[in-house]
Amino acid sequence: MNDWVVDQFKWDDNYSHDRGKLVTSEDIEKLKSFARYRDVDGDGIPYRTIPATHPDYGSYFTRGHHIQIQVDTPRME
Repeated sequence: MNDWVVDQFKWDDNYSHDRGKLVTSEDIEKLKSFARYRDVDGDGIPYRTIPATHPDYGSYFTRGHHIQIQVDTPRME
């Protein structure tokens, strides 16, 4: 293996990943509808959800497919 190409990786337990703009569980409960690419603050970057953000609502996307779990909010296709 080419283990000489880079320095050995050193793990830092204090490092916090920047996941970008995420919708929180509280934000999801306030939503009236969901749109994957909706730009709510006008900066051209939509918020996103990640799996397990909310136990009942929310969406996440992998490889072009989507899973929507929304019981009492309208679906936007």
